[in-house]
Amino acid sequence: MAPWLPSLRRPFREWWNVWSSTPRWLASHDRRTIRIAERSTRFLNGPRLVGVSRKRLLFGRLSAHRTLCIASLQRAISDRAHPPAPFGANGRYLADHVPDATYLELPGNAHFAPEGDSDAIVDAITRFSVADRSIADRPPAERFLATVLFTDIVGSAELASRVGDAAWRDLQQKFYTLGRNALDLHRGRQIDTAGDGLFATFDGPARAIRCAATMVKEAKEMGLVLRAGLHTGEVEPSGDKVSGMGVHIGARVMAQASPGEVLVSRTVRDLVAGSGIDFEPRGAHPLKGLPGEWPLHRALT
Repeated sequence: MAPWLPSLRRPFREWWNVWSSTPRWLASHDRRTIRIAERSTRFLNGPRLVGVSRKRLLFGRLSAHRTLCIASLQRAISDRAHPPAPFGANGRYLADHVPDATYLELPGNAHFAPEGDSDAIVDAITRFSVADRSIADRPPAERFLATVLFTDIVGSAELASRVGDAAWRDLQQKFYTLGRNALDLHRGRQIDTAGDGLFATFDGPARAIRCAATMVKEAKEMGLVLRAGLHTGEVEPSGDKVSGMGVHIGARVMAQASPGEVLVSRTVRDLVAGSGIDFEPRGAHPLKGLPGEWPLHRALT
């Protein structure tokens, strides 16, 4: 149980007990009482909490359509499973028409909350409120630093046309197996198969460069020409994948690589100083969709 649940439930129970003691004049059909109840419906329900229920629609005299205009921010709508006949399908109607509403169906046929099992209503609404608060208070996904690697098979369309679909699929599968083995050896993580290549992440740029060089060499032995691009930057987790500007930069660096080349950003070059990996400057290049020009370097491994 969430640590704040008891503290939230107590004041809510106190408020509920006060409401429960309201005299039976709520059953009146005179216009003044209906106006009072309608005003309460509008102003006593906060935007985060607590559903519009049929008890607010006094004996069917308050239109569900009118309530919709004040319920656009409500998210929980509670109702009994077997409400008395005069109240029609108001609760279900509201749940179907209020955006992102959650319908809380509770057992019984009592109309007013004090009738029947009122504890069930308190528990349901309290837990809904706590769940909503937990989502709102949840911190955003934590970004982390990673080296991203993109590879691409050069001339794949022409090769596929020359060897035929079946042979090309066989070559692709062999390349993916080659790539996964190289990633395992250098402790990389495959994220996706991007086009005719691989997209992977590493927690160390030197291992990423060596992995890319291994892929380029072994692909050549299979008769495939590979190019690779790497960049180190912050990425954001998205399920089993990652996204963010660092990913976009890595893909753009790969697009600048020549056949058989492992191309890296200056960030990667600077981070692996002292690793024994040498580089050759390839000049500054504009990267599609990114401002300015980016110095790129060819890894010599």
